[in-house]
Amino acid sequence: MRDKGFIYCRQSSGDEEVSLSIEVQIEQCRKLAEDRNIEIADTFTDHNIGGRYYPSGYEELAKRDTVFQNWLNSQYRPKGFREGLGKLLKRISEVKYVICSEQTRLFRPLNNGYLESAIMGLLEDHHVKILQVQGDEIDLSKFDSQLIATLKNRILSEDVEKKRRNSILGLKKRRDSGRLPTGAQIYGVVYEGDKILFESTKGKLIQYAFKRFLEYAKYADIMYEISKKYPEAEFKCFTTLWTIVRNPIYCGFMYNSEQKLIKNIQVSEPLVSFEQWNGAQKIIERRRQKNPHARPKKTNSVFSGLMFCPNCGYRMILNSSNSTASYYICKHRGQSEAYMNCTTSVRYTRVKRGNGIGLYDVGYPFVVLALINHCRRLLSQPETNGELEKLEIGLHDIKVKREQMTSLFQKNLVTFGEYEQFLQTTQGEMQKAEREILTRRNQAKRLSSPFDQNISLSRAFHDARSRTLPDHIYRKLIYEVVEKVIIHEDCLEFQTSYGNASIPKSGNQLYQWDLLLDTMSDAPDDPQMFADAKFRVVFFSNRYGKLTQTGKIDGLEIWES
Repeated sequence: MRDKGFIYCRQSSGDEEVSLSIEVQIEQCRKLAEDRNIEIADTFTDHNIGGRYYPSGYEELAKRDTVFQNWLNSQYRPKGFREGLGKLLKRISEVKYVICSEQTRLFRPLNNGYLESAIMGLLEDHHVKILQVQGDEIDLSKFDSQLIATLKNRILSEDVEKKRRNSILGLKKRRDSGRLPTGAQIYGVVYEGDKILFESTKGKLIQYAFKRFLEYAKYADIMYEISKKYPEAEFKCFTTLWTIVRNPIYCGFMYNSEQKLIKNIQVSEPLVSFEQWNGAQKIIERRRQKNPHARPKKTNSVFSGLMFCPNCGYRMILNSSNSTASYYICKHRGQSEAYMNCTTSVRYTRVKRGNGIGLYDVGYPFVVLALINHCRRLLSQPETNGELEKLEIGLHDIKVKREQMTSLFQKNLVTFGEYEQFLQTTQGEMQKAEREILTRRNQAKRLSSPFDQNISLSRAFHDARSRTLPDHIYRKLIYEVVEKVIIHEDCLEFQTSYGNASIPKSGNQLYQWDLLLDTMSDAPDDPQMFADAKFRVVFFSNRYGKLTQTGKIDGLEIWES
């Protein structure tokens, strides 16, 4: 009977690490499986995500990993969890091997983070080996193999990080020398070696756009004239026109790494003169001073990274092109026929006309849920502190014993086998203790400063009820509870740490909510006052309709008319 194995392939976004395409990785893994006479039970993939992110199903552990959370907060484009790896780990008991290009596809460890030990511990518990296309077989049941794998992963990770830094430095040097980053996508630009040329039709369109703009023509008029004059260019986007007029590449200039205007040495024949481009910038600035809201400012959404399309499962982005409102729409929307159904959307802010509500308002009950659970954690803090002290003493004892055993081994008072066996036995105990300690410390840190220190508990509840919480507190609290929001045609599906809830979606919906306190206290900031609280959220499509309870998670009841 043939041994079974899973193939796992991952490719990052490109700015974190360089890796082969998913297709190439799968082909290489299949070849390795064939050579080893291993039956492929299934293949799992993750696209556009780095190896430092946790697999799905490990959300709680990720929250407790302070090293990971600090790193995550430093990222410009935070991602979610690796769905492919999460599905693989749920079925890990079915196979004997996990086959990958090399072990950094599974994880790229953060020093003192939990990710590496969590995955390696699970594979070890199920006696699953790692097969690498670019490396040796890793048997985690053997201490020396585990040690080598850990060290090698550190080396590979450092090598990847070094390459990334060198790549960033290389791009900076290239930009400062008057060259664009290789392959930069710019409207009308064609690369011929290291030279920049302009497409014939699009080049004429760009010249015409500058000419009319310098004649103080309106954006809408220019767009209309271009659609008639150059129909083959399919020029329909206002943003593209604005970007063209702002980009100095068309006059043979560019911005360096310090955002200073310099000469681009790749452009030999500019489409417009520097005087024309500079004149366009002055017109833009005058229009902006005259009407500061002529081009909508980007809305800083507190739901960034939480919104998902129900059709393709991809993240939804905030579209602020509408001057009166901002909507979440699918990033794939309108790209091809495959995403024709990705048309659902939701208004981010409150509906101005009528009495409807937006996503920001709907999220407030979940903010209150986070506050209530924060109060519960505060009440259990003394117990947490006591447990932390015990764990720290236990970890210290383990480390002392390991040091004593090392000393005995160095003096040849114990054999290598005895020494190795002792290290193996205590390694798991030490890692478990370290994880628990970090968990407790993270809890204590979160409890001591859950939000702005200048805002009390009672004030936070008051501001939440009046829907006046500062955005940074709203975001912090919403991220404590909400894991994902899926925008359906008729409702918003909130997936939370305490269960799922469906909220009706309608432009003319009204809602109200009441906090039902089961306990009272004379102290305005006593956590007990809110810890056992329940609250009811009522959505009205018709103020005179019959109320029906449609959902309940933790202390939150959802009713609709």
